[in-house]
Amino acid sequence: DKALFSALGDYLSKYTDEQKKAITCNNDKILCIAGAGSGKTTVLIKRIQFLIQYRSANPSKILAITFTRKARQEMKTRLDKLGLGEQVHIETFNSFCEKQLIHHNDLVYGRMVHTMSYRDRFRIMQKALHSAKYTMDKALQVYFSQSQMRLKTPEQLAIIFMNDCFFIRDYFASKKQNIEPSLFTDFDFKHKNTIDLIISICSHINLFMEQEGLRDFADQLLDTLSLFEGHKGLIPSFEHILVDEYQDVNATQMHLL
Repeated sequence: DKALFSALGDYLSKYTDEQKKAITCNNDKILCIAGAGSGKTTVLIKRIQFLIQYRSANPSKILAITFTRKARQEMKTRLDKLGLGEQVHIETFNSFCEKQLIHHNDLVYGRMVHTMSYRDRFRIMQKALHSAKYTMDKALQVYFSQSQMRLKTPEQLAIIFMNDCFFIRDYFASKKQNIEPSLFTDFDFKHKNTIDLIISICSHINLFMEQEGLRDFADQLLDTLSLFEGHKGLIPSFEHILVDEYQDVNATQMHLL
């Protein structure tokens, strides 16, 4: 390793030996463990550059995955400065999946389906409340305790409630389970009204999303996995896949990778 570092001269001069190792390592699989602010993304970008310049990697066969749009844009900006931003595939898990689903929409769904916007969420939430015979005020009274409601406006509480409902709906979608009362039998009876509310709202959300051809973030990954499992020939081919913040990867994302 030291001989390689020396041969590369100024190319790696500003990096520590541990960073140099991560940039140049030739193993099939590499896991880099490092703390906040230690230059993980910088090393990842440099490794991409190294693979292209010194390992003859095809930039279009490199996929760099991160978790947020902000991090994705940061990586793209850095690669743009190296003249590589338009060649390397830089994605979040969701943006990668969304591109696959748009490209293969008819094969996956047989009808037009699109990812729901924030406005769609509010609209679907209102329809779910109406169908479940709740007003938002009544739902908030059931869902939150008095202490939880203190110091928050009704608008803030409504957003928290909506986000929680969609999170719960996504969780059960990822488990491929319907939201049923039997799944909540371990809860104390005092929570029965809250459980009944959640089951009703989340079930209606699921129904309306299906009727209107909407998918949420969990559906993006699950539907892409189903596409790849059913049509192996459609799986994109990459020679190198680099994942930023790998510690945040969940089981579904790991399966996709």
